[in-house]
Amino acid sequence: MTGVFDSEHHSINDSETLLRRVIDIIATARTIPLSSSPMINRDEILEMLEEALNRLPEELRQARRMLKERDEFVIKTRREADDILDASRAQAERMVQRTEVVKSAEHRARHIIDMAEATGPAAFIRQETALLEREDYTPLLPEIRCPTLVIVGEADAITPVLMVQAMAQQIPGARLEVIAGCGHLSTLECPAETTVLLKAWLS
Repeated sequence: MTGVFDSEHHSINDSETLLRRVIDIIATARTIPLSSSPMINRDEILEMLEEALNRLPEELRQARRMLKERDEFVIKTRREADDILDASRAQAERMVQRTEVVKSAEHRARHIIDMAEATGPAAFIRQETALLEREDYTPLLPEIRCPTLVIVGEADAITPVLMVQAMAQQIPGARLEVIAGCGHLSTLECPAETTVLLKAWLS
């Protein structure tokens, strides 16, 4: 062990000696006329520096490589940590938004149920009977001549977007608007969005 240490110590001393010689050569070199640049033998200097580098002990070169790898690892780890934090923040925001959406949906559902209960079973039966017995006026849609705005909820399961789109296409000059994330009762589920569309159309 002592022999290895002495060998490495000797290599370091040799490298230091060579480097000091390079410094002395540059420091004592004559300058180029009309210039402050020293007159040196580039090949000689490069050869001495290469030899000094070769005399460095292998452990020192490995240590330098390890330091470089450590720095690269730290940079990579920090980048990955930042990505994880960004993903966590985005997930947290989505969870909060989803929670708010659920609360809002529950509130609207409760409101609709309250309205249905207040109307009573008899009124519900009359309404459903009227819907079942009503005539199909789809063939008359092309005869509409007044400005027409057709609004449908993106998540409408009773009258889906494709069905409403087909209806709007049969009305001359009709304008179709689809409210994102809205169901069948747009005025109750998305009153603000519906109001914006109606105001824009009426203006």
